[in-house]
Amino acid sequence: MPVIRFEPSGRSVSVPESTPLLDACRLAGFRIPTPCGGKGLCGKCGIKISGGGVPADAAQSACVPRRRLEEGWRAACQAMASGDMVVADPDPAASDGIVLTDFLCRQP
Repeated sequence: MPVIRFEPSGRSVSVPESTPLLDACRLAGFRIPTPCGGKGLCGKCGIKISGGGVPADAAQSACVPRRRLEEGWRAACQAMASGDMVVADPDPAASDGIVLTDFLCRQP
């Protein structure tokens, strides 16, 4: 099972392969906002992955700006555990100006 380590707190959790990182964050005791209900529409559940990888695929590109993707940010609700990784401690108070657009609202 992949181990997700959070830094700098040092917390870690083991989760089954393909577990959403949002669930791993919650298991580690982090509260992350999910205004869209974890549907990958708003990007408010952003986490920064510094070790291990989650591809910047279409699901990520739909809710995380390109600049942030390049910096290692991912939407926790759409990122799946695929191996051991290091994630920066999520900050539930952070608001990165990522907003739900009308275009995304019309997506099925």
